Amino acid sequence: MNLSRQDREAVFNKVCRLVETKHFNPRPNDVDWNSVVEGGRQAWSADDCFTVLW
Repeated sequence: MNLSRQDREAVFNKVCRLVETKHFNPRPNDVDWNSVVEGGRQAWSADDCFTVLW
């Protein structure tokens, strides 16, 4: 499946919002969710996002 940059951004943002609003623990394993999101945002925006994320 090939997703455009806009599609990847939409999916990423939706997942981030869902985790942020629905997850019972805002700091799972003492991890800062906002830092995870920012790192992920940089990864998906890269041309080689599948190499970085998978």
